[in-house]
Amino acid sequence: MPFYDDYKLLVKESFIDAVVVMTPIPMNPVVAIEALDAGKDVFLEKPMATNVKDGKELVKKEKETGKRIFVLEQYV
Repeated sequence: MPFYDDYKLLVKESFIDAVVVMTPIPMNPVVAIEALDAGKDVFLEKPMATNVKDGKELVKKEKETGKRIFVLEQYV
């Protein structure tokens, strides 16, 4: 398995079908939108965004791309 130091390269890989986003919350929409644009389904830790505007942008992008966002809670 390759190692990536840039998520933008990782989400463009054709052998990856879905991405689990577990970044600091303000980065969630940024990374998730990049993954959706790359044709990946996204598993996103809650909260999905820090504000309603970014949350709406995520939902809009999900509809545009036809990919899915699954919001989950990290629990160890």
